[in-house]
Amino acid sequence: MKKRRSTIAFRIIAGIILVCGVIFMAFRFFESTSDRNGIEEFDIFQNQLERELEIIADYNKNKDTWTIQNPYIVTDPYDFNPLSALVLFEITHDAEIEVTIVGDDEYATFTYSKSVVSGRAEIPIIGLYAGRTNNILLRANFKDNTEEASEIEIKTAELPSDFQKLNLIESKPEKMEEGITLTVSNWNAVYTALIDHNAQVRGFISDKTIAHSPTMQLNNGNLLIAAHYTSDPIVEVNWLGKIFREYEMPRFNHHSLYEMPNGNILSASFINSIPTGATRQDTVVMIERETGKILKEYDFREILGFIPDPDAEEPEDWLLLNGVVYDEVNNAIIISGREKNAIVSIDADTSEINWILSQYYWANDYEHLRPYVLSPVGRGFEWSFGQHYPTVLSSNENAVSLMLFDNGRRRENARGERIPSGNNFSRAVNYRINTNNMTVEQIWQYGKARGAGFYSEIVSSAEHLGSTGNRLIASGSNEVLVDDVRILRSTVVEVTQNGEVVFEVAVSEAPQNIQAGTFKALRVPLFSSHSFNYTLGQTKGERLGQSFVSPQIDIAIDRIEMETPEWGPDITRADRQGNRLIITGNFRKHEEEMGLSIPYGGRIHMVLRNNRREYIFESNLERNTFHFNVDLSELRRGTYEIDFFTSDRYFESEYKIKNR
Repeated sequence: MKKRRSTIAFRIIAGIILVCGVIFMAFRFFESTSDRNGIEEFDIFQNQLERELEIIADYNKNKDTWTIQNPYIVTDPYDFNPLSALVLFEITHDAEIEVTIVGDDEYATFTYSKSVVSGRAEIPIIGLYAGRTNNILLRANFKDNTEEASEIEIKTAELPSDFQKLNLIESKPEKMEEGITLTVSNWNAVYTALIDHNAQVRGFISDKTIAHSPTMQLNNGNLLIAAHYTSDPIVEVNWLGKIFREYEMPRFNHHSLYEMPNGNILSASFINSIPTGATRQDTVVMIERETGKILKEYDFREILGFIPDPDAEEPEDWLLLNGVVYDEVNNAIIISGREKNAIVSIDADTSEINWILSQYYWANDYEHLRPYVLSPVGRGFEWSFGQHYPTVLSSNENAVSLMLFDNGRRRENARGERIPSGNNFSRAVNYRINTNNMTVEQIWQYGKARGAGFYSEIVSSAEHLGSTGNRLIASGSNEVLVDDVRILRSTVVEVTQNGEVVFEVAVSEAPQNIQAGTFKALRVPLFSSHSFNYTLGQTKGERLGQSFVSPQIDIAIDRIEMETPEWGPDITRADRQGNRLIITGNFRKHEEEMGLSIPYGGRIHMVLRNNRREYIFESNLERNTFHFNVDLSELRRGTYEIDFFTSDRYFESEYKIKNR
């Protein structure tokens, strides 16, 4: 009898377990059968290492056949720059490999060298033309004064159909500064590119979402690239696309990066994340190059004293810090604040103000700043308005020579009246500052005589070129009306000290775009051997610094109307790195950028939800850009759909995430 009861009890328990298992499996099946796309594990460093090992494995299949006359060729090895290649071949002795990219003329022909040791030579090819068969000359110079030479061909695809149009206006290469012009995009509509003196594209970053206004070229030849207004990492990468370092940022970087003489990086940044109603774009951080650690923070709300401007279009942008540079002689940090028409120099150690060049602070009564405001002297002096890109030409204990791009935004005439854009001008201007007398004089300018056609309300740059003394200027946002549509174009021009134009390119939009802005233009060397001083399969990039983690919040969303209107999120990055879920993107209307405002008002939030639970996260937000970095270890296991909402609209995405 006891045995029978035990059997019955066992069957009941087994039945219960079976039913529960079926229910659980059905539930799990229901939870995970969404037709959304799953986000897979992705680590760019591991991905690149595996790509290099694939190249080596394929090369080794016919290792003995690859010679300098018949090399193994991989175009765009890291899917980064379609006008690049990697050439591999066996070599019996150490050598200096000379590479010549044959151009359309002598000034468009680039020659550089790379040292190799016996074995597998790995030669980067940078500076190819698009849409043609390129001729490359290779010459191996050995220590015994012998040599081997060959000529190879590399065919490249046409530029993308949405590539900005480059119209060459003027080119006098014999009077130009040596190097190649790096044009940096303002937003996602334009490619960051290398162009030669014929306005031919000789390199470009194929992903338009990753290399915007802060992007620059480091002294070692690598690029330091960053997307505008995101907490995506700052990335050190060469022109093949090999990533050496990612610097995680616990807050936004925007507008400006600067390499200090010791290698550390200055970045325009924010105070932590951006809570509703807070100020923004008013901080600089100093990043230690070797660790990614933030060494120092310069909060200009404290340095200048935050006073709200009731007339500002966006009060939170009371300063809008859009440029930062270091004056080594005076150990000074110099910043540009667009909304105050201000260039401010502070002591890098103490944050004490050295001087202020500003029409705003000159004209308005800020008693605590009056001792630092420079007084204009000399004939023909004009203030800068809404300026960008300050650079130090020279400095000593008593004087600073400063160049910048004077946009002219909200420029006033002598009567204090705003000048309309149709009558306004922009210019590059060189000021000389006397720090003993606290005076400033204007000693050079270019652009005023070009009038409204050269006017750029936003972005733009001006840099002094060391060898020739020329100036390279980007008037980055020239507004025109085409069939009643507002189009943004740009102009890149190089002029001599006397104002002679030796190079000019008009940048216009691709047929499907309404924007062809250029944030800045830089003259850079095409090749640096240090930038390619690594061996395939042996160097893995490193991730440094501290990342922003999206905060979880408690907010009701049942009241929100469940709909998918014409506005919606355009996700540009959806990655999983270990326990980190990274989602970055913009709000767009169909294929058009919606400009600089959040649809329907309110902050952007992300929700991870299934039929059992939901988690809501607040974006590290700037304007219409969103960035989420979620710590998945804080979530329960399960598969979650990923959606977004603002204060009054809900948007479904195409993604889901399985939390293991």
